[in-house]
Amino acid sequence: MNLRRTAVVSVTTLCLAVTAPAAYAAAPAATPAALPSAVSSPGSVAFADFNSLLNRGVSGRVTLTEMPGNTVRLIGQFDTGFDDHTANWEVQWGSKPRLPLMVNPPATAPFTADYPNTTLGLVTLGSIKIYKNGALYTSTLLVGLL
Repeated sequence: MNLRRTAVVSVTTLCLAVTAPAAYAAAPAATPAALPSAVSSPGSVAFADFNSLLNRGVSGRVTLTEMPGNTVRLIGQFDTGFDDHTANWEVQWGSKPRLPLMVNPPATAPFTADYPNTTLGLVTLGSIKIYKNGALYTSTLLVGLL
């Protein structure tokens, strides 16, 4: 019963974060095609929260920040869910190159990467994926805040 309530709260939080921008509130009856385009700029942020109840025991956050000069900086850390320090753990944003994770069970060390010639673009940003020994272990969607 508690598991179900937690899952619903997480989904509700995600929906509220996605629909919160004030630009969309002005047109409540608008269809998705009529909504204004959301273009990113330096300071734009997107994040992915991993919930241990929904992501195979993994909890933590990955944040993407658009920097000046068309660069996106990824920073993150996971607090739980990494049970095997001998495995090859990696994290990936969309189709960008995978980053190796340093694991000290049950957590990871903080990690960071810069992606030059990249912007966050539209609100739909894809996902953050975690791989264990080359196989997809878990993933979650990014939420954009512009």
